[in-house]
Amino acid sequence: RSYWRRAIRPKTGYLAPRTPGSGTLQFIESCTEGSGYVQGGPRSTIPSNRYGRMMRSLTKRHGDNLYPALFRAQFGSHEMSLDVPAGVWNPTPHGVHLGNVLAEVDFSGEHVLEIGTGCGVHALLLAWQGAARLTLTEIEAALLETVRHNFAKHKVDTPTEYVVADWVHIECGPFDTVVTNPPFAKSGKRYRRYFIDTLILDAHKLLKPGGRLIFVQSSMADVPRSIRMMEECGMTVG
Repeated sequence: RSYWRRAIRPKTGYLAPRTPGSGTLQFIESCTEGSGYVQGGPRSTIPSNRYGRMMRSLTKRHGDNLYPALFRAQFGSHEMSLDVPAGVWNPTPHGVHLGNVLAEVDFSGEHVLEIGTGCGVHALLLAWQGAARLTLTEIEAALLETVRHNFAKHKVDTPTEYVVADWVHIECGPFDTVVTNPPFAKSGKRYRRYFIDTLILDAHKLLKPGGRLIFVQSSMADVPRSIRMMEECGMTVG
């Protein structure tokens, strides 16, 4: 299971648990050998809980989530077809879950930060949902080329700044909304909540007064603990 968080400073907000099977995806993936982008098979519409099982199976075969793929999905009224080259993290079930949420949120007129934009699933939705300006980060400059490519492919013209940054260590801002999918199972940290905790503790450095923090986390990462931490930091979670 996964939950998404929307924390708003200082007065209002809400917390909405959602089941991963609540949406549908259109997904193409082929794991043939070679480099570059990969396509395969006719397009199909599958429940997102089935997508989760597919992702686990593919990851088991390849040993990681960095295989090349063509990812097609529909979130609400938004359809996308993303090229994901080898070495770029594929959308996970949690990422898809967060995408379903973002497709329901109005970002009109906002400057939105996405930390760890990956192939651009969430960034596209932020643009389509009205964001006036985007700042997208990744740990390496080469990774940002994928989202540039996918923005051009979908003819997105939202003013966008591409920033190389290590997690919450971001010099620009502040922002109306911060969106992210914190690493957990693959955090590479002995303390696996590291990215969740630092996100909550440092959100005030990135957000304008009254800004929103929207993120997704696994129920295995102790959801009640995250809620307590956000409330202790002065956020309202509902």
